[in-house]
Amino acid sequence: MSGSPGGLPVACGPAPWDTRCMVYDRDLPDGRYERPAPRPRRSERKRSAKRQASAPKRAKTRPAPRSGPPAVSGALRTPKPHRRRRVGCLAIAVAVVLVLLATGLAATSSAGFCTRACHSVHGDDVAAFEQSTHSRTSCLTCHVDADSGGFGRLAFRLGELGGYAPMLFGRVKQPVNAGSQVALSMPSAQCTQCHVMEVRRVTPSVGMVIDHAAHESAGIVCTACHNRVAHPEASITLEVKGNAPKADFMSMTACYRCHSLGEFWASEYRASGECGVCHTPGFDLIPPSHDAEGWYTERGESAGHANAYKAALERAQLVQASGAGGDALVKVPPVAAVNECYTCHLAAFCTNCHGTQIPHPDGFGAAHGQEVTTADATGCAKCHNKTGDKANDRYACTLCHHPGFNPAEGVWRKRHDDVIVGGVSPLDSCYGCHEETYCSSCHVRGEPSTPY
Repeated sequence: MSGSPGGLPVACGPAPWDTRCMVYDRDLPDGRYERPAPRPRRSERKRSAKRQASAPKRAKTRPAPRSGPPAVSGALRTPKPHRRRRVGCLAIAVAVVLVLLATGLAATSSAGFCTRACHSVHGDDVAAFEQSTHSRTSCLTCHVDADSGGFGRLAFRLGELGGYAPMLFGRVKQPVNAGSQVALSMPSAQCTQCHVMEVRRVTPSVGMVIDHAAHESAGIVCTACHNRVAHPEASITLEVKGNAPKADFMSMTACYRCHSLGEFWASEYRASGECGVCHTPGFDLIPPSHDAEGWYTERGESAGHANAYKAALERAQLVQASGAGGDALVKVPPVAAVNECYTCHLAAFCTNCHGTQIPHPDGFGAAHGQEVTTADATGCAKCHNKTGDKANDRYACTLCHHPGFNPAEGVWRKRHDDVIVGGVSPLDSCYGCHEETYCSSCHVRGEPSTPY
């Protein structure tokens, strides 16, 4: 027996947490405290339960209100021990789960896990990443929204599980991210969470002038130019089957996805392509390729610039219908869609030099004999007269169509019979350009030969 709050008596069983502990609000007449009856034995409880089950059911009645003064509110009851254990176990379980989640998130967010344990299809990207200045940065720093927080990163990891099966069974199509779609879809906030442009000293390459504020105001995200800064491929060898090199946007050709000399526009952006916009005065603007042997020599070997133009034209034609779509923040075409020659020259530059359409249109080879006059042939000589002597321009056609002809040895009319007698069949060579009556005009009728 012990006291209760407010001085009320408490009758208890053998222990304080016994269910028979009760709080009473009145004393017995003889000054003693009422003690509850002892708990019935188990056999008695079973018999009582059977009697209640066999007795007819009566309608439930609400018990009469208790007489006497109202019970004191706030009377303390000792918590049941099994409830305390449940709450404690639940708290421990929650803590363990949170610790495991935090540990797993930290472990799977490391560059080592991403590059070695999971993304085997990105073997080349991993090799490039390890050569970059970002190699000690977590992959999720760039590839997960900077404002997502811990739960956002967890959701990203769970979302990536769907792509694990195709990777495991080798069903991932290569090359991955061929058009650098990831870079074009990455907000600048991913970069500025580390690189604060307000206090960062920008160090462009020699001869370059880069206005970052102008790009930002136009909605150009950082990785629309710096797409390979964390995965540079120049110093690695691609080893993943089916992979192909990615275009580096830090090139002049890539700049002309937005910039232009005003003749062709590759995208919706309209930035000037004049030299002074991006280059300092006095900077040597001639690319090294133009100084290479065979690039262009008047009346000499000039296949270098011709082959470069044809290659640029073919690349542009292959990808001219494609572009950046989906979630791209900067809508620009692939770099290959830009004709590199037009980053410095207008299309009229070629025509003004050659005097005819360049490259020659389809069917030109078969019809040019009837279309090109003697005057036009001197224009052809700029490329086709490879003797280095301007005096031989009038022999441009002969120089091209009569292999081995040397003007210093005499005109072709006096030497062509040596070639024919030597075993060259007119049917195989001469009639490719000349009409069949061409020979007879001179050899049969004794008249001057027709031009063809």
